[in-house]
Amino acid sequence: MPYPPPTLPVNRTNATAQQDTHPADHNAANLAINDVVSRLNALIAQVGAIPLQGRAWGGFTIPDGYPGEYLVDTGVAIAGLSRVLFFGTWASDPSASPFAWVPWQSRLLFGATNLRIGVNLGGGVGNTFQWTVLYVPV
Repeated sequence: MPYPPPTLPVNRTNATAQQDTHPADHNAANLAINDVVSRLNALIAQVGAIPLQGRAWGGFTIPDGYPGEYLVDTGVAIAGLSRVLFFGTWASDPSASPFAWVPWQSRLLFGATNLRIGVNLGGGVGNTFQWTVLYVPV
């Protein structure tokens, strides 16, 4: 279905011999859908207005049994950073069928010069990770 969907009618009437609330149910549902689409359009307009030019992503593998927090340098210089919009880390799940990437708890660190990602496996089994940072440059 193309986006945005057409505005749905909210003025249905009952043309049946026995009057019921069926058209009113359609009108209420259509009004709610129209409201949701309107709010999504407003959000899309706001997000689209943000000058998002900064994107960084990569991957890494933590060795099995790695103790403590594993730090990864993103290569994003803090000096050229206005704000971070999104940051996420996903771990491979080879036990899933089909293979899957699952969200993984991590933290974004402001190192001496670059943004860094910290991941803690607690000495567990190593995983392959993907990470993404979206930011607004200065």
